[in-house]
Amino acid sequence: MFLCPHCEKSCAPPDRRCGACERDLDWLKQVPRLRDALLGWGTQSGPLTTTAMVPVPIEPVSFGLPALREIDLPTRREETLTLGRSLNSSKVLPDPCVEMVHCVLIWQENTQQYWVADHRSETGTFVNGRPVVAQPLRGGDLLQVGPYAWTFSPLDRRLVQVGRIRGVNVDVQDISVGWRLQKVSFQLNPGEFVAVIGPSGHGKSTLIRSLIHDPSTPSEGQMLVNGQDVKQRIAWFRSQLGYVAQHAALQDDLPAQKMVAFAATLRGAASETGRQVLKEVDFPQSRLRALCRELSGGESKRLRLAAELVAAPGLLVLDEPGSGLDEGHEEGMMRLMQQRARRGGTILMVTHNLQLLTYCDRVLVIQQDENRIGRLFFDGSPQQLRQRMPSGNFEELTLEPADHRPPGLLSESKPGVPHARPPQSFPTVKPAAQPGFFGQLLQIIHRECVLLFHPHRQTLFRRLLLPVVVLPVCFAGAIGASVPGLELETLGFLSILACIWMGASLSLMAIVDEREAYDHERLLCLRMGAYVTAKMIVLGTLALVQCLLFSALLWGVRWKMFTSHDDIMFFHPVGALACLVPVSLAATGLGLFISALSKTSRPAANFILPLVMMAQIVFSVQIAIGGDKSLKEAYREFQLPRPQQVSAAGQENGPPAAVVVASYVTLSRYGDIALRSFAYSSLSKLEDFRRERWTALGRLLALSVALPILAVGLLWVQERFGATPGR
Repeated sequence: MFLCPHCEKSCAPPDRRCGACERDLDWLKQVPRLRDALLGWGTQSGPLTTTAMVPVPIEPVSFGLPALREIDLPTRREETLTLGRSLNSSKVLPDPCVEMVHCVLIWQENTQQYWVADHRSETGTFVNGRPVVAQPLRGGDLLQVGPYAWTFSPLDRRLVQVGRIRGVNVDVQDISVGWRLQKVSFQLNPGEFVAVIGPSGHGKSTLIRSLIHDPSTPSEGQMLVNGQDVKQRIAWFRSQLGYVAQHAALQDDLPAQKMVAFAATLRGAASETGRQVLKEVDFPQSRLRALCRELSGGESKRLRLAAELVAAPGLLVLDEPGSGLDEGHEEGMMRLMQQRARRGGTILMVTHNLQLLTYCDRVLVIQQDENRIGRLFFDGSPQQLRQRMPSGNFEELTLEPADHRPPGLLSESKPGVPHARPPQSFPTVKPAAQPGFFGQLLQIIHRECVLLFHPHRQTLFRRLLLPVVVLPVCFAGAIGASVPGLELETLGFLSILACIWMGASLSLMAIVDEREAYDHERLLCLRMGAYVTAKMIVLGTLALVQCLLFSALLWGVRWKMFTSHDDIMFFHPVGALACLVPVSLAATGLGLFISALSKTSRPAANFILPLVMMAQIVFSVQIAIGGDKSLKEAYREFQLPRPQQVSAAGQENGPPAAVVVASYVTLSRYGDIALRSFAYSSLSKLEDFRRERWTALGRLLALSVALPILAVGLLWVQERFGATPGR
C-alpha cells in the first residue's frame, strides 16, 4: 500500500495501475524510493543516481518537432509531465533512442522544486551529462533524453530546447612566448571543460592570448585545430572562437539587450537567440534596457559572456570570467560552462576559485619554475590535483623530468571524459555563416544609428545635438556677426576653419571611445574596412547636415546685418555649399585618422586636434601672404614651384619653402582656393576661376576618401606589429 501521486489515495495497484484513478504507476513501482524523492515523503529527499551511462549525441535544435522547442512544466502538485515515444505521453519524442515512457517531471511543493525521474529506460535520462534516477532541477540545468536536450528556466517554468555544439579538437604543441612561457603542450577535446589555474602573474593570461592568436602576444610553436594549422587558417579559426577577456569590452552607449543582439548578427547568429542566452547567464531582466556603462562589474561580465555564447562557438576561451561575480553567480556560470561542454563544446577557462574545479573535467596548472619562466606543471583531473595539492598550495607541485613524470603530472594519457570525442577524430567543421563586407557594413551602420538616436538624454545630447546643432549655431553666429561686410576673404577663411573644426570634432572620439570593443570584435570577426567605412558614412551624413545648418545660419546672419552690400555679403550660395561640404567630409575623415592614431587615449586625441587646427591656420595664405590679395595674386606666390622674387637688398621675398610645402597637406588651402573662386554672385565671373576651383574641389574629395583609408591602414599597422593596447 502507498499513496498515489495523482489522486493522493492509498491503493494497492493491480497491474501497475492505481485502483482509485486507474492511472499508470509503473514508474513508481519500478523504483519504490522514487516516490519519496519526488514528493518529499519519508526520509529519502536527495537525488538518486544510477550506474554510469554515456548519452547519445545531442542533435541540432532543428531536429524534431516545433512543439518541442519550449515545454511548459506543470505548476500544480497533481500534474505530471511525461516525455516518451508513446502517443499517450505529454510530449512525444519520435526517436528510436527514446522509450515509450522515458521520464517524468513533477512539481514538489515542499521544496518548491521540479524533479525529473527516469522510467527504467535503457538509454538513460541525463542531467548535466550525468545519468540519474531522480533529481531536482536547478536553473540552467541541461536535461537530455535521447538526442533531445533542453535547458531548465525556473523563471519561466519551462524547458527550452538546445542543440549540439560542434566542438573542435585542439592540439597545442610547444607554445612559447618569449621568457614568460616556455614549451607548453596539451590537448583539448570536444565535450571537455578544462580549467587553467596558477599563481597570479605566472603566465595564465599569456597562454590564453597566445592560443587565440592575439597580435599583441606573438608566440612560437604550433597549434592544430581539427588537424589544421591555425596560422594558415586564421579566418576559419576565428569563426570557431569565442573569447571573454578579463575586461568586459562593451559598447558603453548601447543598451544591454541591443549589445547582445548586434553581437549575434555580427557573428551570423539569429538575434532571437540573444534573449535566451541572457536568461541562461542570469542577466537581470530589469537591466535589459540599461546602457552598458551603467552596469555593475558582475553584470558587465555576464553580458560579455552572453555576447559570446550567442554564436555557439566550437572553442570558448574565458580569461577569469568569475572576477566581479559573487559566489552564487560564479557557481551558476560554472554550471553553465559545464552544460555547454556536455552539449559538445570545447571550453578552456582561467580561474582562481579552486573550490569550483569539481565542475571541470581537467585542470592545467601554470606556474613559474626556478628561472621565473612559466611552464605547465600539471595536467590531470580535479581528483588527481586534490591528491597532489591537499592543502591547495601551488608550491607542492614540482616540475620533474619527462622520464619521471608521476601519474597526473603532465601525463601523456589524458583523463577520460565519457562525452568527449576521441582526439584522433577530426570532423569537418564548416565556418559559421558570418556576414561579408557589405553585411557587416549594414549592421554597423544600424548600430551607429541606434547609438545616435538612443532616447537617453545625455547620450543624445553628446552624440547628436551638441555637434550637429549647438556647434553650427555658435560658429555661424560668431563668424557672421564679427566679420565686417567687405572682408569677404576673411569670412570665407573662418568659415573653412569652422567646418574643419566641426567635422573633425564630430569623429574625433569615434574609435577612441570604443577601441576596446573594436579590438575584441576585430579579434573574432570584425572587418576593419567595413567598420571604418560605416563610421565614415554615418558621420559624413551628420557632417553634411552640420554644414547645411551652418551655411543657412551664416547666410541669415549676414543678410540681417549687411543688407547694403548685396553683392558681397556672402559667396554664391550654391558655390559655397559645393565647397564647404567637401571640406566637412574631409575633416570627418581627418577626425577618424586622429581617433585611430590616439588608440585608447582621449587626452591624446584632444591634444592632437588643436595642433592640427593650428597647422590649418599657420600654413595658410592668410598668414603667409595676407588676406587682402586676390585669388591669383595670393596663390601665385604660395605654390610649388615658387617664383624667384628677390628684393633690393638681395633677399628672397615670399613665405619660406617649408611653409608652402606644409600647406599642401592642409584642408584650409584647398577650401580657401575653392571658396574664393565662388566670391562673386555673377555667374560670368565664376568662369574665370574654373581650373583652380575644380582642382581644389577634386583634391578635397580625394582627401575625403584617402583619410579614412589611411585610418584603416593605421589600424592594420597597429594590429600587425602588436601595437594594439588594452588587451
